[in-house]
Amino acid sequence: MSRHTSLRTCFLAYPFDRDVRLLRQALEELGIEVREGSTEPGSLPVADAVQRRIAESDITIAVLGGRAQDTSVMYELGVARGLGKPTLVVTLGRTTVPAALNGLRILPLTSRSEKTIRSALARALNVAVQPPQNPSPGEPSSRSLGPAADTYLARLRRMEKSPAASSELGVVRLLASALAETGAVVELNAGHRRGADLAVWLPDLESTVGNPLLVEVKWRVALKSAAFEQMRIYMSDAGVRWGLLVLGRSQPTIRLQARVQRNGILVAQLRDLLSELRTSNLGQVVARLRNSAVHSAQR
Repeated sequence: MSRHTSLRTCFLAYPFDRDVRLLRQALEELGIEVREGSTEPGSLPVADAVQRRIAESDITIAVLGGRAQDTSVMYELGVARGLGKPTLVVTLGRTTVPAALNGLRILPLTSRSEKTIRSALARALNVAVQPPQNPSPGEPSSRSLGPAADTYLARLRRMEKSPAASSELGVVRLLASALAETGAVVELNAGHRRGADLAVWLPDLESTVGNPLLVEVKWRVALKSAAFEQMRIYMSDAGVRWGLLVLGRSQPTIRLQARVQRNGILVAQLRDLLSELRTSNLGQVVARLRNSAVHSAQR
């Protein structure tokens, strides 16, 4: 059993009608002891026993996605938040996250592969245990690409010269590699499930757009209203408030700015994004995009 995270114990809250065996197995493979609410008779009332188990666990993972909302999951999540414990909300399948949970760390899981689930959990948990509210002054969690940005830009130019021979997945992989090199945790959706191309976790994003940031790449198609509606659906499914549309080629977006601000969707050209990452870290780039969006919406 290998350890991919500093966490040792986890309180798992889940609806009674959901099969969480793959999730539990993935956690155990990561070296995390899984604890649940006790149904065994004891000296403590059930509520007190649950609170003690949550308090003694390193993190609480709340699973959403049952046929009916399980109030005990929301209760246990509330207890964990009240105790100041790290939390992670996991959604299974197409699950709408309640508005009350907006701003919490959300991990959408649609895969039935234990390996994929384990990988996604390892990355999300490593971000979840880092306190974003107390970063060391002058020590961001991400870094700029520096000279490596030129390598990515050169690869992009080759793709632009032969767009027909360059798949959108190839462009997505290029962006994923660049973002990972900045220190971000990047989960790639290779088209096996409905959702955005990338989910990006980074402590630096907590104060601006939250985690994860969903990223969708539009390589060949023209940017139209349908792209924003699709992104809005992805964001709603994952329970996140901000998303990023990355355009592979220069496209006019001014007429769509009002829609961008209303839906919390940021837009950036891939070439511009890579160029900015030469001297700025990802947290700074996203913060500038968000600030620009907010100020535009106020005018």
